[in-house]
Amino acid sequence: LAEIDLILHYCIRCTSTIDNLLRFGKPAKLKIETIELGACMLAYHERREHLNCEKKINLSIQPGGPYFTRGDRYQLEQMFDNLLDNAFESNGNQLVEVIVGADPDGRYFIRFTDYGKGFKDDEADKAFELFFTTKQTGSGLGLTVAYSIVRNHGGTIEVGPREGGPGTTFT
Repeated sequence: LAEIDLILHYCIRCTSTIDNLLRFGKPAKLKIETIELGACMLAYHERREHLNCEKKINLSIQPGGPYFTRGDRYQLEQMFDNLLDNAFESNGNQLVEVIVGADPDGRYFIRFTDYGKGFKDDEADKAFELFFTTKQTGSGLGLTVAYSIVRNHGGTIEVGPREGGPGTTFT
């Protein structure tokens, strides 16, 4: 039954992916529900582990939660996939840190940090542009889709260098 649930979950995710691609021609329809961001990220992380994914995520949820919001769970997971795929590709499939928490002003965040080479200044400015990529095999769609998902949820997304060394952080 767990495997059937996983198959059904990813069928819904496929529909969400198609919706994301169509988003470039028309606005996406969000399936809004109440979501606790820490639990959502934990469930996502467990599904990745169930798939025996060799790529490692160090997930931490800051004290002070729960972090309830309203959004489309499958769209958010698509954003997680896009940001994590980029992070793993940037740092040779090494560890990526993910933190769920709240800023001092009360805004919730999910922060993805890799230890790759990072962006050059002019690249970071273009990171969310359609078809912009720094990879030889990249399509330039992943970060654009992530940006669109965040904006459709009324949020913001920022990219910057990792504090204390090489790498990139998306918040």
